[in-house]
Amino acid sequence: MEPDALLHPVGPEPPRVYWLRRGALLVLLAVVIVGIAQACGGGGGSGGTPRSQPTPTGGLSTTPTSSPVSRCARTDLVVDASTDASTYPAGALPHLSAIVRNAGSAACRFVTAPRARTWRILSGADQVWSSADCTLSGVVAHQRLKPGKTIAYGLVWDRHRSAAGCPSPTQVAGPGTYRLYVTVNGVRAATVVFHLTS
Repeated sequence: MEPDALLHPVGPEPPRVYWLRRGALLVLLAVVIVGIAQACGGGGGSGGTPRSQPTPTGGLSTTPTSSPVSRCARTDLVVDASTDASTYPAGALPHLSAIVRNAGSAACRFVTAPRARTWRILSGADQVWSSADCTLSGVVAHQRLKPGKTIAYGLVWDRHRSAAGCPSPTQVAGPGTYRLYVTVNGVRAATVVFHLTS
């Protein structure tokens, strides 16, 4: 096309119509170029709208949800001891129980090794029987104890006396009044009184 034809359009329509068509074409071309530039540039720049960043939902957390559990302190534990009866006739074996409860406000790490528990039975000043005389070393284990939760222990006393080194029992405890003392992880339960009859 000749340069003169660009400046002075020739045709059946008035020149104004050709100039309007050329102007509309230039505007359309500019819009297309700007759109391509925005798509290739990722929407950045001062004139564009930055893309929104993903935000954590309510079910996600950027911080740890749990912390290491510390060992149970004596002040966190409550120990309750009991017997299954208050009086035992001849031949009846006392069933001894101990329940440990976490009275603290947070979970703690509870030691469950056999040597962490001591059961003692006394009559007057005479220690008749003690689990410490025969307790094996056992395996030291830990258990997570939540607030308000309990751990229960139990054993049956065969009504024989015990001695250090755990010799074979030969002497049977006679009739009388006995006291049970239970200590778990350094925490002692209230004394339990029971009786053996002939």
